[in-house]
Amino acid sequence: MILGVDKEGYREIFDFFVGAARKRIWMAGDSSIALQKRRTRWGVFDCLSWLEKAFQTVYPKADVQRCVVHRVRKTLHCIRRKDQLEVAEELKLIFYLHRNKEIVIQMFQQFESKWSSKYPRENKSWGNELDVILTLMDYPSSIPSVIYSTNAIKCTIKEIRNN
Repeated sequence: MILGVDKEGYREIFDFFVGAARKRIWMAGDSSIALQKRRTRWGVFDCLSWLEKAFQTVYPKADVQRCVVHRVRKTLHCIRRKDQLEVAEELKLIFYLHRNKEIVIQMFQQFESKWSSKYPRENKSWGNELDVILTLMDYPSSIPSVIYSTNAIKCTIKEIRNN
């Protein structure tokens, strides 16, 4: 699903693809005519690296935002159960409660130093992705709540399935 969001946070479905067709369409660069008419500033992605690369091919000047919710969930699957609650709370403090990019980076560095010896692989992957996780902080405060996650798309798809 291609979901557009304007400056006020209003959402509009631009296009919807079913099944494997979306990969073929995006890889060929044949994005929706409705989408092509609009100025695309960013794309929000979960773990579909091919889709992110295809988007950047079609829209090379647009920013990419990695879904924070998916990234946190992925991390928690790799954390020992006894540490999950503490790690989740710290990530929530870092990425959901602060709007200042410098403060978030400082807090992440503290998180990284605390957990790096216990979870070096997860810390490294967060560090490698931090720039695309923090893209949302380069936009006005009305936008991040809409683009920090792909959940709006998932909720819309669920609603369509139920009807």
